[in-house]
Amino acid sequence: MDRPVPVRRPHPACDVVGTAGCFTAGLLCRFATLDHLGGRLDGLSLENLTAACAFAAHVAALTCSVPAANPPSAARQR
Repeated sequence: MDRPVPVRRPHPACDVVGTAGCFTAGLLCRFATLDHLGGRLDGLSLENLTAACAFAAHVAALTCSVPAANPPSAARQR
């Protein structure tokens, strides 16, 4: 499957502690928003999966842009 992947300029990294956990939290948050938790991933489209991963990567990038593993609030993600 050859699909172009959009590339964004990375956030400057300050501290990567907590980045993986925040990626997972962002992914689960987006899955919950799309009503795909609790065994309902079989209906997840490629587009929704791509959007969920992009959202999770954004959350992780915001997390490592500040010192001391300070996860972003929902308002900061906009």
